[in-house]
Amino acid sequence: MKSACVAAVVILGALSFDAVAQRSTSSEIACSKAEGHASQRECLEKRAERSSAQLEIAEQKIRQRFERWDAKPEYRQRGSQLFDEAEKQFGQSREAQCEFESSLSGGGNSASDRRLMCQIEMNERRIVDLGRIGSDELLP
Repeated sequence: MKSACVAAVVILGALSFDAVAQRSTSSEIACSKAEGHASQRECLEKRAERSSAQLEIAEQKIRQRFERWDAKPEYRQRGSQLFDEAEKQFGQSREAQCEFESSLSGGGNSASDRRLMCQIEMNERRIVDLGRIGSDELLP
């Protein structure tokens, strides 16, 4: 029984560590400077909106690259369709991951903050990925 309790503590500790490790450190640091939880939350909401808008711009740039791509129309169309599917899958994955991370608050006040930080972090990573994909080396 004692070893089961120790294992549970280790697992819960690892979950908490992973959740912290996946947070958007820049957003967490920037928004923690705001006075009071309501101001911190407002800061996170603004940063989440900004990251969503930047992600939409990055997605649009990829779509524009497909339109200008000097390849047969069927390749451009297929690539564009697969990109749309990848974006749909990314959105679903982000939703599931961020819901999971928010659940680690144990029903506490920080659930929505964790969700926002997760969304910001995942959007920022996706923007970097799309920048790489849209580079001349991968999508002429």
